[in-house]
Amino acid sequence: MTPGPFYLVWDREPAHGGHPWISQIEGISLEDPSPADSPAFPRHAPDAERGFGLFRDQCLTCHSVNFSGGRLGPELNVPQSVTESLQRKALRTYIRTPREVRATATMPDFPHLTAGEVNHIVDYLQAMRLAKVCATQVDCARFRGE
Repeated sequence: MTPGPFYLVWDREPAHGGHPWISQIEGISLEDPSPADSPAFPRHAPDAERGFGLFRDQCLTCHSVNFSGGRLGPELNVPQSVTESLQRKALRTYIRTPREVRATATMPDFPHLTAGEVNHIVDYLQAMRLAKVCATQVDCARFRGE
């Protein structure tokens, strides 16, 4: 995993109003969101395996799948997979240029990803839909030990 890109995230509004200032940073927290190993995929799913590599390199810093990964962006698989709420075409567009699907999306654009690479990421997310660690909010709370 590369150390970047880095994002500065303020967890509260500045006291003076307006935009936060870089001088207001009180600390930095570093997390390693990457899982140790690639999840197991059926032999007939090589595109999902390629998609996992792309997801790990491009998305895992911010997003998690089955609670493994970053926490800046939303969990993408449980209790409902993003592939269950967005059609494949919309999900591909969202990955490349998020504000074309959600006007207020804070996720950066990924114009460097080819159409094939985006398809592989979607293939990975669809494969993981069948490998959820929990199915309901209650199950997920139990899984997290809440």
